[in-house]
Amino acid sequence: MQSQTRLATLIVLVPLCTLSACNKAPQPAAQTAPPQATQPAPSPTPTAHPADIKPEAKLFVNAPVSCEKVALTFDAGADADAVPLILQTLQAHHVHCTFFLTGAFAARFPDQCKAIAAAGMELGNHSYHHPKFTTKTTEQVHEELGTAEAEIEKVCGRPAKPLFRFPFGDSDRRVRAQVAAEGYQAIHWTIDSLDSVGKPKDAEFVTKRILGKMKPGVITLMHVSRVESAKSLPAIFDYLDSKGIQVVPVSELIAADQEDRKARSLKKKAKAQSQNVP
Repeated sequence: MQSQTRLATLIVLVPLCTLSACNKAPQPAAQTAPPQATQPAPSPTPTAHPADIKPEAKLFVNAPVSCEKVALTFDAGADADAVPLILQTLQAHHVHCTFFLTGAFAARFPDQCKAIAAAGMELGNHSYHHPKFTTKTTEQVHEELGTAEAEIEKVCGRPAKPLFRFPFGDSDRRVRAQVAAEGYQAIHWTIDSLDSVGKPKDAEFVTKRILGKMKPGVITLMHVSRVESAKSLPAIFDYLDSKGIQVVPVSELIAADQEDRKARSLKKKAKAQSQNVP
């Protein structure tokens, strides 16, 4: 009898429990938070500062091999086709490079110039109209430097001084002396990618051209108008990473050169003093 009573109770409870479950309001599915976008690591702050540069009336072409650093530089004068890809690649590798801007480029492509400056890239003056300086008078050279500097600072929010690159690399003793007197260090290059010379060059050509002469201390030249040059950058970075060579702004190569010269001078003095000891 007791077993029959338990059975009856179970028969009653099971439907009630089932009914209770059916009438229970459905619980909303757990919300999965959308994946957060991965923020790229910030680029390192350059260790040298352009303001520390004391201009000399000669071209700066390279730093000593012992520095284990190179500077990839970009001239900006014609158009800005490659700027987005160049900046994307440099930021992906967390490096700063030096961009030499003409005043006319800054006036024509202010958004791209602002992006270059906002990315923390080092700026250099490349004249206003990109003329051959050896054909210009002292007054005209002064005007080219001043108007370019004013436009670059207006657009980018900071000056290009004291870095300067002669258009076409065209200079002589007279204009080098004037540029230095006006507070600029003239920067040349060690390796020209030739991306703006003759027929258009593909990424493979630019890569081979640069890596074929690559070594610590060099300054390379490319242009922001050449998308194929921008496409060559990943292979260049892969090579430099494999060799343990760091990419830095030009100002850091100048600092490395100054330290090397100072060390050699001290060594020379120490040797002279030791030879004078009786």
